[in-house]
Amino acid sequence: TDRRRLDLGPAARIALTFRETFGEEGVHTGAVTLRGADGLAADDRRYFSLRTERGVPVLLVSGDERAGRYLRAALAPDSTVPGGFVVREGLPADLAAVAREEAAVVVLADVERLDDAALTGLRAYLASGGGVLVFPGPHLDAAAWGRTFLPRLLPGTLSDLRAVRPEAAFHIAALDPSHPLFALFRDEAGGLEEVRFTRALHFRPQAGTAVLARYEDGTPAIVESTLLPGRILFFTSALDPAWSDWPLTGVFLPVVHEAVRHLSAGGERPVRSLAVGEGASVRLSALPAGGALELLPPDERARTVVPVASPGGYDAVLSEADRPGIWVFRGGRGDTLGAFAVNVPTAESDPARIDPAAVREALGGARTRVLDEGPELARVVREVRLGREIGRLFLWAAALFLLAEMIVAGRLVRARVGDATP
Repeated sequence: TDRRRLDLGPAARIALTFRETFGEEGVHTGAVTLRGADGLAADDRRYFSLRTERGVPVLLVSGDERAGRYLRAALAPDSTVPGGFVVREGLPADLAAVAREEAAVVVLADVERLDDAALTGLRAYLASGGGVLVFPGPHLDAAAWGRTFLPRLLPGTLSDLRAVRPEAAFHIAALDPSHPLFALFRDEAGGLEEVRFTRALHFRPQAGTAVLARYEDGTPAIVESTLLPGRILFFTSALDPAWSDWPLTGVFLPVVHEAVRHLSAGGERPVRSLAVGEGASVRLSALPAGGALELLPPDERARTVVPVASPGGYDAVLSEADRPGIWVFRGGRGDTLGAFAVNVPTAESDPARIDPAAVREALGGARTRVLDEGPELARVVREVRLGREIGRLFLWAAALFLLAEMIVAGRLVRARVGDATP
């Protein structure tokens, strides 16, 4: 537990850093609480979840010295720093036996081609839950990859190289906001969209390959295959300066780190932040013992969740997180397979007036009438209240009329009985 004292004025933002040393690797959860009356208690606690690791083992196979240097500098600038990446450089021939190595991720940078032994080894590696990160480059033989790697591991086709002059550089224009690779950029402007590209391979995805990012002309920039329990991330542009300025930008390091961490997780231990009302899922390469998981909502008894089959594995689904707090998927041995921090949307904390157009859009085109403050609003309120009050009067009048009718009917009956008496 740590504390900070701060003065937070209206609409102010303050960055605070809390430092914690975790004794074990794995998934950790917690919350940051704001103490002090601010009139809106529902958003005074923000939950978080994070994953710590001693070091992700990475096998780097590079066909270009410059690309290899960029990746080494990004992944292992200082081997003494804990919780980073442990990089071992290898050759394409090492891929034949990669499934027997400890590498959590294989990075292929500008590798010209792969033989049958390497492809068979990679397939076995992916079947065991490993991850593969691929960057093309000037040495990559697109035709050879299209005949070998793609049909076996990454459904799609490669065609002509798109090349433009530097003054006509193109950019990434669309990202999949739900993908963990882009979690760092959800609330920030810029990022990958500011990288300038001058060359890229034209990739046409097929069933089993998802497009995570697209260039301005709609062609894929980043794709992912999950046909096997492990995942493949394929970038269609290279780390070579003749292809892009990406390695020279501030976004290069966080994206490479997020890509490797995403692939090393194998989809089995996701850590995400959600807003109340959103859903999430945990990707499993195999069914757990007993065929079911436990879902632990905040302050509630555990629920049983049966994973559903999907291409290359199974998904345990949280359809909707209906309250803030920590939601945890737990395996049969009590191990944490996924932890989701669910918070009240930050937009709900803004007391500013919502634009009427935004209200209509949020209601999905339903017939609406937005009233301004002042006489018009007061008039409508009076009309509504008057209508309700008149309605109550009508109910009372109907009840009295019914009572009077019953009394009159009773007297008539008694009168008739009296007339009939001799």
